[in-house]
Amino acid sequence: MGSDKLCPMFEECGKIKTFWLFSMPDGRSRGQGLVEYTSPQDARSAISYLNGWSINGFTLKVQEDRAGSRSAGMETWQASQSSWTNKEVEVDWWDGRSIFFSGCPSQLPVGKVQAYFQEYGALESFHMFRHPSGKPRGIGVVKFVDPHAATQILASGMQIEGWQLFLREADSRGERAGGTTSSPNQSWSSYQEDWSSGTDVDPGKSIFFANVPFESREIDLKRRFAHAGVINSFQLFRRQDGSSRGMGIVEYVTTAAARRACNTLSETDIDGRYGRTQSELWGFGNATVGIPSAASGLQAAMQVCVKLRGQPNTCNHGQNERSSSEYDGCLDQPCAQTVGFALEEDGEKQQIISEPPEAKKCYMWCQSGTQQLVSKIEVDVDASIIALEDGAPLRARHDSPTLDDIEEYEIEEVIGPRNDDIHRVKMLARDDPHIEKLISQMTLEEKAGQLTILADTVRPCNPDINPEVNHRQAHEMVEQIKKSRVGSLFNGVGIKEGREAQRIAVEETRLGIPLIFGSDVIHGMWTVFPIPLGEAASFDPDLAERTARATALETTASGIHWTFAPMVDVARDQRWGRVAEGSGEDVFLGKQLGVARVRGFQGNDLRAEDSLLATPKHFAAYGGVSGGMDYNFVEISEASLRDIHLPAFKACIDAGALTLMSAFNDIAGVPASGNRWLCTEVLRNEWGFKGFIVSDYTADEELICHGFAADGRDAARLAFKAGVDMSMQSGLYVQHMQDLVAKGDVSMEEVDEGVRRILKIKKAIGLFENPYKCLDPKLEERVEKLRSEHEPLAREAGRKSIVLLKNEKKVLPLKKSGQKIALIGPFASDTQNLEGCWTVYGDKKRAVPVDSGIRQALSKADDLEIVQGCDFESAIDGGVDKAVAAAKKAEVVVLAIGEPENFSGESQSRTQIIIPPAQQALAEAVSATGTPVVVLLRTGRALALYGAVRDAQAILVTWFLGTQMGPAIADVLFGDYNPAGHLPVSFPADAGQQPLFYNAPRTGRPQGDGPRTFKASWREVASKALYPFGHGLSYTDFSFTKPSLSTDKLGWEQMLEVTAQVSNTGALAGEKVAQLYVHDCVASRVRPVRELKGFQKVLLKPGETKTLKFQLSRQDLSFHGSDGKLRAEPGEFHVWISGCSASGELAKFHLLAP
Repeated sequence: MGSDKLCPMFEECGKIKTFWLFSMPDGRSRGQGLVEYTSPQDARSAISYLNGWSINGFTLKVQEDRAGSRSAGMETWQASQSSWTNKEVEVDWWDGRSIFFSGCPSQLPVGKVQAYFQEYGALESFHMFRHPSGKPRGIGVVKFVDPHAATQILASGMQIEGWQLFLREADSRGERAGGTTSSPNQSWSSYQEDWSSGTDVDPGKSIFFANVPFESREIDLKRRFAHAGVINSFQLFRRQDGSSRGMGIVEYVTTAAARRACNTLSETDIDGRYGRTQSELWGFGNATVGIPSAASGLQAAMQVCVKLRGQPNTCNHGQNERSSSEYDGCLDQPCAQTVGFALEEDGEKQQIISEPPEAKKCYMWCQSGTQQLVSKIEVDVDASIIALEDGAPLRARHDSPTLDDIEEYEIEEVIGPRNDDIHRVKMLARDDPHIEKLISQMTLEEKAGQLTILADTVRPCNPDINPEVNHRQAHEMVEQIKKSRVGSLFNGVGIKEGREAQRIAVEETRLGIPLIFGSDVIHGMWTVFPIPLGEAASFDPDLAERTARATALETTASGIHWTFAPMVDVARDQRWGRVAEGSGEDVFLGKQLGVARVRGFQGNDLRAEDSLLATPKHFAAYGGVSGGMDYNFVEISEASLRDIHLPAFKACIDAGALTLMSAFNDIAGVPASGNRWLCTEVLRNEWGFKGFIVSDYTADEELICHGFAADGRDAARLAFKAGVDMSMQSGLYVQHMQDLVAKGDVSMEEVDEGVRRILKIKKAIGLFENPYKCLDPKLEERVEKLRSEHEPLAREAGRKSIVLLKNEKKVLPLKKSGQKIALIGPFASDTQNLEGCWTVYGDKKRAVPVDSGIRQALSKADDLEIVQGCDFESAIDGGVDKAVAAAKKAEVVVLAIGEPENFSGESQSRTQIIIPPAQQALAEAVSATGTPVVVLLRTGRALALYGAVRDAQAILVTWFLGTQMGPAIADVLFGDYNPAGHLPVSFPADAGQQPLFYNAPRTGRPQGDGPRTFKASWREVASKALYPFGHGLSYTDFSFTKPSLSTDKLGWEQMLEVTAQVSNTGALAGEKVAQLYVHDCVASRVRPVRELKGFQKVLLKPGETKTLKFQLSRQDLSFHGSDGKLRAEPGEFHVWISGCSASGELAKFHLLAP
């Protein structure tokens, strides 16, 4: 890895004066360097920024006493080597039989490292060292019995996953090039003693990690490691003096999971703190990605392959001043020389074909252009998925198992050749013998059963939740289970009946494959939290994670393994009823909350009793239905699809989501549930998704009504081949799969792959190990306790979700005594519209209405008068008159109006997003009394507000807040909680403005402050929102300064720091969400007027000021071009830090070209 790659990383921290890259005295390793900044502050900034992670294992230290010369750098190198010693090890490194190694990935168990060397010969001794400073283990010395073994390992050219190997022989000086060891370092033993002890682990199933930043939370670390597999134990070691955390050991249940973790996590910073992927640092001289065992053989062969091309820097792409350049260049630089693959059997070369012979070895060769083969190296196939693109670096695919985990492989797909000499080869590993054995034993009917999920009539709950009444009786479902014609059930509840259904599946079927129980648990099980749109107003991912975790606890204690949530559709048309189920109109906010909910649902261990499998939905672009009409078509470009509707799904998958639900809609004429490009090419091939897709309710069958499929058989074929693994409720896969396979329309291999995905998830969540997970009768005893424990959280979530739109003359907060209040409106005492749409379970008897919440807060009950006034959609006799009379007697009116919950959710699109006329008439009459009015607006979408509602003195958007709605509203009304919510959707000035969203692309005739004629506007209203995205007031006031930039010229690989001060200029303590927006001024594709790129919630005392810092990189400025490829373009950008999407002072900077 040369200075051309290293310099940009250090330049992110400041201006560099000089940059040196040094070599070892023996010329075998570059290894060390010296960076001189123009200021000490920049040097310390580099330490602060880069020291939480290692750049390929580098050690960073401020060299204040060095002059910056090459000789000074060599002294530093030698001095640092002398500290890597162990007083208990006495090895003569100069006997010709010993190998010194360094750069060993810290996560490899000692046993695995030793095994590498044992492949070359018997060992006399083996030692691995840790650095006293707490850096990775990294180095060691191994002594062979036979000196030929030592020379053989070096002669092979082998470089083990970036390790440097040196034969220790006495040199002409009689000195040790790595530094003297005459004074053993005492800090090694003290270092060992400083760390608190942990429990013993199985080395073969464990990985070691180090260099974890001190502030990293244990729960976050464990969650990252849990993505690779089921964790048996997790140990995070702390120094006894409390000065650092920094290291730990993760033991997995299986060896495969440990290897998967090693492969996956080595490409990313462990806690995601910096967001830089190590894959950007790939190069053969210092490969940081390592998986133990056979994969290193592949890398080693590539090393040899590169070496055999010629002497150092044959292709001259690298900088010649770099030493040991024989491992540089070709494969990570654009070059005519490439690596290809061939399969060979019995010594006879075979071409890469779609149906290769039974091959056990893969051979690599190096060729230049279309020239003949110049070298060939035998490599054990490691089942890694390798992609070689013209001019692109080699990258190893995540989750690639090794030879130890598999027994056979096949070429899944070959695309090429490209440019006559490049092939992309994808190898699919069969890495679970248990699952493979099951698949081999299953009949086709049993396989189709695993691909099917049906409504749970064994323990039905709310059977009318779906479009048709369930027609399968309980006894019929039992028969289906016994015949293995169903593998999953949904929307049932209850331990006893669920346990019996599982018993039948496990004990009375031929193969005993357990069922998985799913359900629509969207925003709470028994304790109901705010609808997701309401919770999004909190701008609080931590809150979303906590409510999801609480939901998981109650759901799994009720006999359910799997939820069909979160919904991550970006919704920009408020006429659509399902706006309520998502996080609003913004991509960035939707990603943050989607990830938080996935983590909350699934917890830290998928096998845990309280882990609830998450399902991001609806894949994809369901929020873009035309006209806001549910199930409608979506006409959208690929670039917009990738920029707006796909990012949240990708983020959720990266966070560990293992199942997705397909959407009802079509995209550019191809239904999502029959869209192979979407479900296979993008999701699996591009993103590497390893889980399965379940259709939405009968979405596969609906391909017929779309006019995309001729009949049920055709619909099953199209949906399954597109990539929809599990059919929900239609039964089409069970009905038609046998015929489809028999006639060759679907291959048995395709069926097996779908079944494999589903069985792997069942195994991942522990159902094969414990089929009665979540079905222990003792769990029912926990439910009542959990409900009580979660009520405070429901109240907290409710009040944090409320948004104060306006507060004229400080009418709020109200007084708890001495103020006459008239609570008027159909929602004043209502108990049926508290929980919101998509509450399959819940408990309306425990839900607290508004009047109860207010009564509990008042000192005297006589200060409150309650009048219904009207019904939700109709007038009632004398209702308005009674309301007017109460308003005249009161000092303030609290008007509880809005949409009932059945106005929101699936199949509840509206043409007029307004207050129902009967309620609007009530508001007009009450307002005419002259008494100040505070509107409590209950809604599942942004509404257009008119007349008395719009003109009310104060408006609180209260959404549907769930179980604790009354107390949460009372907390805000009376000032026990200072409102801090911000709108996740834009409230229009008129219903006809839809779709309306803050981040719309610029037009050629934007409307300014002048006349609207011949501008992008309407005759009746301006083209802006009444209350824009991000708007939200408080009982105190805040101000923002103009953003300050660390530079006005952002380098291609640099980071821009954006800071601003926010001040509380009012008399009360309060929270404010500071929002970071950017705008790309000139681009090859028209960009939005603003885009949210970050937010921070800050609590300020009266008069307090805090400085907020955000960071922007080129990646934050990227977008997809018309060709569907992600890009960033140099040019001018504007940036704001403000309290909403329509305010704030802008600052300018330029992104420089690479």
